[in-house]
Amino acid sequence: MKMRKITSQAGLTLIELMIGLSLGLVMLGSVISVMVAGNTSYQSAQRFSNLQSEFGFISDSLMVDLRGATAVAVTGGNSVLTITTAAGPVVYRLDANNNLQRQLNADPVSLIAENVNLFNLACLSETRAVVNCAAAVTVETTVELSYDAGGAEQLHRLIFATTLRNAILAKKFAA
Repeated sequence: MKMRKITSQAGLTLIELMIGLSLGLVMLGSVISVMVAGNTSYQSAQRFSNLQSEFGFISDSLMVDLRGATAVAVTGGNSVLTITTAAGPVVYRLDANNNLQRQLNADPVSLIAENVNLFNLACLSETRAVVNCAAAVTVETTVELSYDAGGAEQLHRLIFATTLRNAILAKKFAA
C-alpha cells in the first residue's frame, strides 16, 4: 500500500485561531464599553431632566400664586410662605421629610416636590434690599434639591425672584 503525501491544508492553524479570537474579544470589549458609557449618559440625562422638571414645577407654582398676591408673609425661619390671594391664603412649607407642600385654604395639602434640602425666602424692595414683606415688591426664593447619582448625593440649587404685581401697581399709582 502506497502512502500519499498531503501537500495542501484546509482550515486554520492554532495561531490564526488565537489571533482571531483575540481580535474578537477586543472588539467585544469595545462594544460593551460604548454600551456602558451610553447607558450611564442616558441615566444622567434622565436625572437632569427630572430635576429640571421639578424646578420648573416649583417655580411655576410659586410664580402663579405670587403674581396674584394681595399680601405676603414669610415665617418659620424664612421657610414658610403665606400668600394671600383672591382665592384665599396659600401656604408653602417644607415638612420634616423634606417635602415641599402647598395648601390652599383648608384644602388637603398637595405635594410640590420631594428631596428638598432647602426652601428659603426673602422679601425684597425695589433696590433688592431685604425688607419687611408688607413693603416688598419681590420675593426671592431659594430651592435646593438632592438626588442620588449612583451612590453619591448631588445637590442642585435654584434661586429665582418673583415680582409681586399688585405691590408694583399699588406703588406706581400711589405716587
